[in-house]
Amino acid sequence: MVENTSTLSQSPLVWALECVRLPTPEGTAGFRPYSYQAVLLTDRSPRRLCLKARQTGMTTTVAIDVAHEAIFCPRSLCLLVSRDQGAAAHVLDIVYGIFDELDDPPRLLKRNEYEVLLENGSRIVSQPATAKSGRGYRATSVVLDELAFAEYDTRIYRAVNPTLSRGGRLTVLSTPDGQANLFYRLWQGQEGGDWSRQRIHWRDCPRFDGGWYERERPKYSSEEWASEFECDFMTSGSCVFGPDDVDAMREGWVGLQPAQLGCRYSTAWDIGRKKDATVGITVDVTGLPYQVVAYERLVRAKYALIETSIDARAELYGGETWVESNSIGDPVLEAVTCGAKGFATTSGSKEPALKNLQRLVENGELKCGVPQVLSELKSYQWEDERLVQDSVMALAIALDQKRPQKAKGSIFWA
Repeated sequence: MVENTSTLSQSPLVWALECVRLPTPEGTAGFRPYSYQAVLLTDRSPRRLCLKARQTGMTTTVAIDVAHEAIFCPRSLCLLVSRDQGAAAHVLDIVYGIFDELDDPPRLLKRNEYEVLLENGSRIVSQPATAKSGRGYRATSVVLDELAFAEYDTRIYRAVNPTLSRGGRLTVLSTPDGQANLFYRLWQGQEGGDWSRQRIHWRDCPRFDGGWYERERPKYSSEEWASEFECDFMTSGSCVFGPDDVDAMREGWVGLQPAQLGCRYSTAWDIGRKKDATVGITVDVTGLPYQVVAYERLVRAKYALIETSIDARAELYGGETWVESNSIGDPVLEAVTCGAKGFATTSGSKEPALKNLQRLVENGELKCGVPQVLSELKSYQWEDERLVQDSVMALAIALDQKRPQKAKGSIFWA
C-alpha cells in the first residue's frame, strides 16, 4: 500500500471537520458528522463492514474517506463498486463536490462519470457491479457499496480480495436483502476474516424522528422497510405476498361490477403466448381501498379476440388502458383502437410495480375476491419464470401509476 505522506493529525475526520463543505438547501455548510459517521472516519481497520439503513449519510462518509486518501496518499488507487451505473456515477459526483468546495482543491488531470485522476498520481475508479468488476486493478483501497444487491457479489469479492494481501483496505456497506447473499454471510461471520463492524439503524440518525416515521412507513411494504431502514435480514427478502394479507383482500370487496358514474378506472392487460393466458384487470382507483371490478382470463386466445376484448373493456370503463409491451404485446398494442399505452416490462419497471402492489395488499388498500387472482398472489415469488403470474402482473401494471412518492435525501444524505 502506498504510504500516507500526510501527518497523522490530518486524519480523515480532522480534515473533514476543518476543510470539507457539503451542499445544503441553503447552499454549502461545513461537515458536522453524526457519531456513526465519525466512527467510520476514525476506523483505520483493514476490513470494515457496515450494516446500514438508507439515507443515513454513509455513502457521503465513504466519499470523504476516499477523497482524503486521494489527496494525501499520492499514487493511490481507490476502487468503488456500486449496485448499478447510476449509483457508481453518484458516489463520484459526491467526491467531485467535495473537491470543488475545498479552499485549495486538487488539480484533476481526468474527470468523468467513472474515473478521476489527480495531479499527484492518485486515481479513483467507480464501477457498477458486473461480472468483471474489480478485475485488473491493483487498488490500495476498495469500497463495495450495497453488496447485498450485487448480482455477482461472490465473484466481485474474490476479485478485490488481493487488495488486502497487498496491505490495502476493504470497506463493505449495505442494507440487507434477506439471507441468500454474500453480505449476510459476511455479517454472520460465515466467510471468515477479522472485520470491524458497524450497524446503523434509522433511529441512529437524528434526521429521522417519529413524525418522519409516521409519514414514510405507510409508503413501504414490510419487506422494503425491513431492508431499507430496520437492518433486518429476516424480514427482508421474504415471500412477496403474505397469505393472511391476500385472504383479507376479500373483506370489503364490492365484486365484479359495471362502470359507475363518477368513478375512475385503470385497466391493464398481460398478453400471453400461445400456451399462456392473457389477463385483463380493471381497478376502480377513485379512492382507497382500490377495488378490482372487472377480470377476464383468455386461455390460448387468438390475437383478434384479445384485441376485441381490450377495446370492448376500454369502451365500458374508460380511464387508462395499459398493455404489457413486449415481443408478444407490441403487435396487439398497435392493433387496438382505444388509445392503450404500453408498459415496457424491464428489471427497472417490473420490481417497483410489484413492490407497490405488495404494499397495497399488505396495507389492506386493495380489495379483490377473484379466486384466480388470489391464488396467484399467494404463490408468487420474485423468481417467477416458472410460475403462473399473468394476473399478478396485470394487477401490478394497472396500479403502477398509484405508487407513492418516497422521501429522498439530499446529496449529503446518500
